[in-house]
Amino acid sequence: MKIYPILSGRPLLRLTSLVTGLAGFLALATTAEAGTTYSKVWSMSRMFVPSNSDQWISVSGHAKTHFLGRIQSISGSTLQVAGAPGWAANAYTAGGTVGACYIKALSGADEGACFPIVSNGADSVSLGTSLNAPVASSLAVGDYIAVIPNWTLASWTDKPADLTRFYLLNRSSTGINNGAVYSTDYYGAINPATGQAWGWFEGSQDINGRTLEVDEVLTVRNIAATAFIHTQSGEISLTRHYRRLESPVAGAEQDHYLTFSGATPQAIGDLPTLPQDGDQVYFFDASLAGINKGATYSATYYAAINAATGQPWGWYAGAVDVNATEFLVPGTAVLYRQSEASGGTTRAWTDLPDYL
Repeated sequence: MKIYPILSGRPLLRLTSLVTGLAGFLALATTAEAGTTYSKVWSMSRMFVPSNSDQWISVSGHAKTHFLGRIQSISGSTLQVAGAPGWAANAYTAGGTVGACYIKALSGADEGACFPIVSNGADSVSLGTSLNAPVASSLAVGDYIAVIPNWTLASWTDKPADLTRFYLLNRSSTGINNGAVYSTDYYGAINPATGQAWGWFEGSQDINGRTLEVDEVLTVRNIAATAFIHTQSGEISLTRHYRRLESPVAGAEQDHYLTFSGATPQAIGDLPTLPQDGDQVYFFDASLAGINKGATYSATYYAAINAATGQPWGWYAGAVDVNATEFLVPGTAVLYRQSEASGGTTRAWTDLPDYL
């Protein structure tokens, strides 16, 4: 069940079935706008990482929502919210009292889209854009929104084993077979000045505060002789997923590192807005040990209509139908390769989780 904020005492409800067995709990919370109520679910994702091995992981679940409300007016890329919340200037930006945050659309045409906050006033926010939002916003007066802090490297995950390494994968490079943007190492030794672990460093640079994107994908490398469990937790998505898939070069393939914002595994055949004919998805076996592991296998999407069902044939690994047997799993990721036929195009992936 998803409950949107109450407007003048009249609840706007979206009643849906929630998958049984979902890890998490329901709680009620309120915001500065009197009478505003919403439901939230907190979940945990755990990933086994063998010794001397890589695993693909992703940001699953978002940080605790800081504000819920509705849009009162719009001027260009600046939104004014109802209820006069009285925010401190630039509280929702890097270095502010809350830190870097984004606006998530909870209703309307842009439901699920996440816009980074560039600046904020007492009751207004100015927005940028990202791969998790349309280039041209369709936000409208009356839409419900949330202000959500970005995870950082330090806040996102349980503290890993000493010398664990993260490789942050490139979200915006053109073409295929793109590598990491950079790597960062975790140092578990105690910093005497803070009494805490030194944490994440790139060379000699402290990057514990490095902001993670909404659905960022990373490779975690366990260089220790023993396995460990990578753990993360957060509020699960109660909206549509939103990811912009840009394939900028005409006639060329384009790779994307993708995860799904839902909190339960979702069969790839249940994601109708994701694929186009000839697209491929590469799956990685999390149980296999090793560094720089390749994909276990790939599946290809066939848009031609199956006369028996009246629907596209969908996803096949060779001659095997995998529409209902391969899943996008919370906390993990896949490599998604758009076909050359999609070159020079942009499309939005806006599917709804199964439990909504």
